[in-house]
Amino acid sequence: MHPIRLHLDTSDYATMYCAPPGSDAAKIRDFLKRTAELGKIQIGLSYHVVFELLQKAAPEYREDRLARARLLLELCGKNAFAYPTDLGQRYKFSTEGLWIPRIELEDFEVENIVAHYADAIARQLNFSRQQRRAFCKRRNFVNWARTDGRRLREFPWTAPFGPKFAESGEFRRYVLGEITRAEANARVRYYLTDPVSGYNTWFDCYGLDNPIVGRRDQMASKLTLMLSDLKGMVGSAGDLRAELRSELTATRDRALSAPAREKLTALDREAKTFARELLSP
Repeated sequence: MHPIRLHLDTSDYATMYCAPPGSDAAKIRDFLKRTAELGKIQIGLSYHVVFELLQKAAPEYREDRLARARLLLELCGKNAFAYPTDLGQRYKFSTEGLWIPRIELEDFEVENIVAHYADAIARQLNFSRQQRRAFCKRRNFVNWARTDGRRLREFPWTAPFGPKFAESGEFRRYVLGEITRAEANARVRYYLTDPVSGYNTWFDCYGLDNPIVGRRDQMASKLTLMLSDLKGMVGSAGDLRAELRSELTATRDRALSAPAREKLTALDREAKTFARELLSP
């Protein structure tokens, strides 16, 4: 029997994370935890729940936000619903904690990080274009890293997955061939998708604002544009039907032959159906 998948609203988490012992909300929270541990349900993270629940807050509220993040981990683990734009790519439900847009993962593939890192260091060293190309070759870059154990311990740019991937030595170990590409990518994804790590990175390390606001405004703009396009299409369908009716009612010299009338009548029916489908809910 497959587990039942649940999507909880942000308000559900907000009520449960601070629920007093013995309260109805606490009982529901504990029941959900037990049921999830038994494998009967899978509660999924989602992009909007994560950022709506873990909003940027003043330092005195940091522990409150981390308590919220910990509840997400306890209830959801690595279960996550796909980002809306990924649904069209046949991604539905992840058991690897991938609630962020899949397209963003391409930028954070570890080999892309290595290439970006090597290029950034070469530019810091004021190398010429030819010198940069030579330095960025994997063998030369690895030799450069080996000569000093402090190298590859920090990123020369604001990395969206945070500084710990370098500070922990995991990035250096990958470049030196001590861990596999799959292992390194798993660690990068952890820093991107783990709610506690994500909060620390997004708000504590970089002081960024909540991305939901920008994405909400983008969606509103796109919706307005889509509605405008729909209105134009409906208007075009109406204009087409008016022209068709004019031709169908023509008399004398402009009167249509029987075959032409039959074809235009069929076209008018199709235009009517098209307009009806555009306006249907």
